[in-house]
Amino acid sequence: MKTIHTSSTLFLLLISFSALSLKSQSDELTLFQCPDSSNNFRALSPINDSSTWLASDQSQVWYFSLPNQWKNRSPKGYEGVLWRDIEAMDDSTAIILSAGSPALILRTEDAGQSWQECFRDDSPGIFFDAFDFWDTHRGLAFADAQESHITIIETKDGGKSWQRWDTIPELKVSPKQGGFAASGTCLHCFDQDSWAIVLGGAQARILGNHKGQSLKAILAMNDGEATKGAFSIHAKNSDTLIISGGDYRADSLSNQSLLWSTNTGKSWEACPFPKSLSQRYWSCVQWQGSHIVLCSRFGMAYSFDNGRNWQYSSEGFYTCQGQWLSGPKGRIARFNSAYK
Repeated sequence: MKTIHTSSTLFLLLISFSALSLKSQSDELTLFQCPDSSNNFRALSPINDSSTWLASDQSQVWYFSLPNQWKNRSPKGYEGVLWRDIEAMDDSTAIILSAGSPALILRTEDAGQSWQECFRDDSPGIFFDAFDFWDTHRGLAFADAQESHITIIETKDGGKSWQRWDTIPELKVSPKQGGFAASGTCLHCFDQDSWAIVLGGAQARILGNHKGQSLKAILAMNDGEATKGAFSIHAKNSDTLIISGGDYRADSLSNQSLLWSTNTGKSWEACPFPKSLSQRYWSCVQWQGSHIVLCSRFGMAYSFDNGRNWQYSSEGFYTCQGQWLSGPKGRIARFNSAYK
């Protein structure tokens, strides 16, 4: 475990990793192993600090609860489907989203005993990346551009039905441009009606609307190839947004992977974190309270004090939400300390 120190406040200049070693990983994280280690859990949705739903690219859905109880809640008849996002409403109710064709959204209200198909798109080349919800009723999902506009669908009844948005100029992007279904966090719904989508490929880009203003902008971060771009976005509060990304092939191919805005998305600049962090690939970022988490399959970094001090671990995870992280080979983890 490495610890990174910045100066006395979050807003000072970047410095590199410190070699000082502090707390061990076991002090901060507890690791758990799914009975089926073939699962790559790219999606999770916690119920609380003691239980979470998970979805994998092995067509499986699991429910985990402390101290170490695993329940397989996978839908039957959908073998071969890549589940890349999940939204849990409670212990019994959850919604899952597939990547690839056909595009599918399923919903259960009985803890996975049965699943209802709520949305299906058999179009060749359709590829949904993520969905997110403002509350238990309203949410959005989006798919890569099949021509020059991304596809957005909306639900107002908790995922039971979905309506497609009209093709509007705000959704125009580069031809065939899309997001990354790496962590379920390239779409973020926040505040009452704000939403943001980050994309990669030819140009790293953000689309969305926040406080009535368009968030559409080209982002100054790794791009220019299909493996590069913006992967994840999260809102710390109404004013402060953070984006992570890079090149998913390797940390060494990423050199500007973290941006933030402190003015509701009007402008973006490099995060005032250690430079070493911006030279790594991050599939997911979360900033909740004073707790910041960055993760990818190559490792993770986290700060408990708004970025003043950082710790790094080589333990890899695809995504994080609340106190939970999930990753390859059936591994998940939970931060031992609650968010502040």
